[in-house]
Amino acid sequence: MNISSAGDLGDIIALMGIIAEIPDGPHRLFLRDDGNTQGIVKRSHLILPLINSQDYVKGSVWKDEKIHWPSEQFRGNGKGSKRYYEPDISLLESHSSHGEAIGVLKRRYRGEKQWLHVRPSKTWQGRVVVVRSERYRNWRFPWKEIVSHFGDRLLMLGTEVEHLDFCDKFGHVEYLQTKDLLECAKIIAGSDIYIGNQTSLTQIAEGLKHPRIIEINERVPDVLYPGTTNAIWCCDGSMTIPDVPGLQGITIEPKLVRLAPPGASPTRKGWLIPSGGSHSHLSTAAKTHAKRMGISKEEAWIEVYDFSKAANPEWFSRFDKVENQERFKVAVEKARRR
Repeated sequence: MNISSAGDLGDIIALMGIIAEIPDGPHRLFLRDDGNTQGIVKRSHLILPLINSQDYVKGSVWKDEKIHWPSEQFRGNGKGSKRYYEPDISLLESHSSHGEAIGVLKRRYRGEKQWLHVRPSKTWQGRVVVVRSERYRNWRFPWKEIVSHFGDRLLMLGTEVEHLDFCDKFGHVEYLQTKDLLECAKIIAGSDIYIGNQTSLTQIAEGLKHPRIIEINERVPDVLYPGTTNAIWCCDGSMTIPDVPGLQGITIEPKLVRLAPPGASPTRKGWLIPSGGSHSHLSTAAKTHAKRMGISKEEAWIEVYDFSKAANPEWFSRFDKVENQERFKVAVEKARRR
């Protein structure tokens, strides 16, 4: 079968989980651009080595070959086209839903089985790989606790910009620049555990079925796969970090959601700004603090909230509770039913 993809790197890795199970392979996977993503052709050198390391698929850049399954259409790109992507099922299953609908797949695929096979890197054996891209974050995820717990065992992959941002927020970790996703896959496979948010490298960890902890974005929990036994999905900030050789695991409690009315005044001066001063409105106080400290508005909002809460905890006690994260709960339920 000739299959095309114009998706991002994570889309393609998820798609490979289906290709691995389609009978009568190896199948051909052609990369092309359709104007709806960042463009995969110019980045094909990053993923083609990984694709062509697997015996069930042959990858290349599309020229003019006949395509049997234009998988990029699963997102409903194009006028009048139906959208098969759902944020509360995995990217792999959304692809499969589209393939079934147009008649190229005979059944639904869900990604229960390992679909990536690489030789683990011995160079980085025993490390804990961390990744945090700029998209699909969750402020509740306990990165500071993870950095404190694992210390110099941490090894960060990704871009230099992501590394600088991570170190600025959570503390210094070692960084390794890699040439392509095949190299990343080997490093992940050789590590003790992988920790990251919803990125292409998280899809690789899933494809390897490697022990993994995933920072779940509550609005788009599309990395939950059925049959998972060695993955921790973290959305509310709570987790039990498993033991790794030479280091005992720990349990981290969930983080409280902040529900106090932003227009209310928790103190006589209003909302207290950690960097100095106060304001009657939380949003303005957060904006001021963000500008002074060079942090995001979301992070500043949390810091102003917590700083004010420390000054008057009794006032806040009626508002704070563990958040009811409905979309995440639905995604978990769907993954467990399958």
